[in-house]
Amino acid sequence: MDLLLRYDEEKGYADLVFENGEFLQDGGLETACLISLLTEARALEDDLLPDPERGRSGWWGDSPGLADVPGDSTGSREWLLDREYVQGGGEQLAARIKEYTEEALKWLVDDGVAERVEVTVERSHDPPRHFVRSIQVFRPGEKEPAFKFKQEWDAQLEK
Repeated sequence: MDLLLRYDEEKGYADLVFENGEFLQDGGLETACLISLLTEARALEDDLLPDPERGRSGWWGDSPGLADVPGDSTGSREWLLDREYVQGGGEQLAARIKEYTEEALKWLVDDGVAERVEVTVERSHDPPRHFVRSIQVFRPGEKEPAFKFKQEWDAQLEK
């Protein structure tokens, strides 16, 4: 069991849920998925950094020699898109958002927690810089998703 994290769409962040004098528990996938999506994964050596002075970021537990499983990574490299511009129809940026989302949640399938993860990213035209990311996580043998997540993602318009 994990402590329950709940995503607040209006505020744009997740927080622990405290009710009736205690922290709620999560026996499902919500907390694990939110940590995977909202924690910054370490940038790869060949990734272009949005701010080179910031460094490669990432969770310190993924540092070489500290990771439980060498090569495992916690979080998403989506932070690398912080200064990306929407170019043309936005297909390239949407593809990268999808790639980083699938990469962050890949461990669910690798570890047998989920049978499949479905990710879609669509560009919203109101406002034109928004993308809507929808995620569904299916446990093995289940027809209904065990976790659903929908989030607006804000990009910068090309100058």
